[in-house]
Amino acid sequence: MPVRSQRPPPTRPGEVFALRVLLTALFALASLPALAANPFTTGQAAVVVVGQASMSGTAPNQGGASASATTLNEPYSAYSDGTKLYVVDQFNRRVLIYNSIPSTYNTPADVVVGQPNMSSGFVFATAADTLSLPYSVFTVGTKLLIADTADNRVLIYNTIPTSNDVSADVVVGQPDTTSSAVDQGAGTAANTLDGPTSVYSDGTKLFVADATNHRVLIYNTIPTSNNVSANVVIGQPDMTHDSPNQGGSAAANTLDLPSSVYVSGTKLFISDLANNRVLIYNTIPTSNNASADVVVGQPNMTSPSPNPGGSAGATTLSPPYSVYYDGTSLFVTDYLNNRVLKYLPAAPPIPPPATAPAVVAGTPLGASSITWTWSAVTGATSYNLYYATNPTILLASLSAPTLTFTETSLSSNTLYSIQVAAVNAGGTGPLSSVAAATTLPLLPIGNLCPPGGSVPYSQASGLVTVTVPAGVLPSCVTMTLSSPSSLPCTAPPPSRLGALRGTGVTVQIDLSPVVQPSGEATVSMVYRDADVAGMDQPRLVIARCDASGVWVPLQSSPNPPGHVVTAQTNHFSIFQLMGLSPAADLSGVNVFPNPLRPAHGDTAFTFSNLPAQA
Repeated sequence: MPVRSQRPPPTRPGEVFALRVLLTALFALASLPALAANPFTTGQAAVVVVGQASMSGTAPNQGGASASATTLNEPYSAYSDGTKLYVVDQFNRRVLIYNSIPSTYNTPADVVVGQPNMSSGFVFATAADTLSLPYSVFTVGTKLLIADTADNRVLIYNTIPTSNDVSADVVVGQPDTTSSAVDQGAGTAANTLDGPTSVYSDGTKLFVADATNHRVLIYNTIPTSNNVSANVVIGQPDMTHDSPNQGGSAAANTLDLPSSVYVSGTKLFISDLANNRVLIYNTIPTSNNASADVVVGQPNMTSPSPNPGGSAGATTLSPPYSVYYDGTSLFVTDYLNNRVLKYLPAAPPIPPPATAPAVVAGTPLGASSITWTWSAVTGATSYNLYYATNPTILLASLSAPTLTFTETSLSSNTLYSIQVAAVNAGGTGPLSSVAAATTLPLLPIGNLCPPGGSVPYSQASGLVTVTVPAGVLPSCVTMTLSSPSSLPCTAPPPSRLGALRGTGVTVQIDLSPVVQPSGEATVSMVYRDADVAGMDQPRLVIARCDASGVWVPLQSSPNPPGHVVTAQTNHFSIFQLMGLSPAADLSGVNVFPNPLRPAHGDTAFTFSNLPAQA
């Protein structure tokens, strides 16, 4: 055996909690296909013992004076990568590697890490090839990771050793491979450790349970050089603090002697030993002082007591030393309760609907009601309707499959808007886009008796007025003006007079009893600039929806300065203000008065239907 200086086992107070712990870590059994295929039973007997010659043997190093390839002295944890078995033989200050998982009693290890040979179990001066009370071992790819607790460091071997006494390539927590002081003797920092008890890697990041600094450190990449600083700290506000529970009481963002760390997918699991709990972070923290999302072993994030309620139960821990998650079940070593607990996931919560109704529309039914309709959302059990002007106010809640709701007692000629959200057992989904509708105006009704007079109708574009001279209607009538629900007419083909284009400014005139005038009535329609954008206002006309389904332009008098057009009609129907595009040639030009009669006051000719730029 090579000559080395030896040193006594460490006895600093910060290590006492760990020095009395025996075998508490979990084997990664889910990685072994043969075991995963065969369920376990209560009282099942072990089939292989490692470290003893028989199932009844218990003595350290099998009662011998020194270690050997077949003995163990208080093994603390074990790990398998599916092929090899790794055992932390703590009080022999070594990690043993079995090249295949033992299938017979007393199988000798193939490789020893931390000692010069299989018979050595001494405490040597800190070096790249020594260990002092190792606690945790893990492999990732070709790398071997060891938490060398009493040397306040984590060792990284770039390749898994295949021979004894191999030196580590990288040290984390110390400036070099011969240093071992707590926090490098200079105080807690991003590059120091104090009693690390667990090491893990997801293949990219490195996670270290820095137990006596009451924190877990995350290195965004596995270090490739010594003394690398951590990127993120959990359990402390920053990299220089190290008090249990941050100097206060337990909380979602504090730790007190974290003993084990494990990652599965995006979830991070920490055994928070002195707080008698396991903390679960649903996403791996990327900033300091992150809070856990779930606590196991306690009723809430502020309770640290062992076995809350006074005795062990299915929801208590005292204390948890190690944690492992196989993607489905959570396993926790519950040390002083002398048990290992398995937690199965609760039924996954139902998420709220991810989408809102794609189509929401409103249809006015009159002056005081609107029917709202919306498209279905898969999985919705009900729908909430909210006022778009204040989405915190609920208008209605209707059970699926209802996809319609009529809102009543509304004001006439008023804009209303809503948003709809789908609901299920998981909650309320996002709001839909805003749907708006305007109630119809109160219909102006004119009682023309004696038969004649005017009826005004105010709409969004402006005032519409219908004037009927006396003697044009055969009897007393009731005239009703309204906005038509549809426009059943189309524009006629372009003619020598030009082409008609609608503006959307419309009115429907109904008489009761149904009669038609025997002479000319006057219709005037006020418009806004926006209604006739792009049109030549002097060429605006009022057109009547004819029984043949065609818009028929009436002889109209546009007044652009007053934004009003007046026309004569001898038939009541649906009317629309329309633009008449310029004529293509001079064939449709009208000239009046023709002939010009100065004796009657005529002073000039008026030309209409001129083509553009004529």
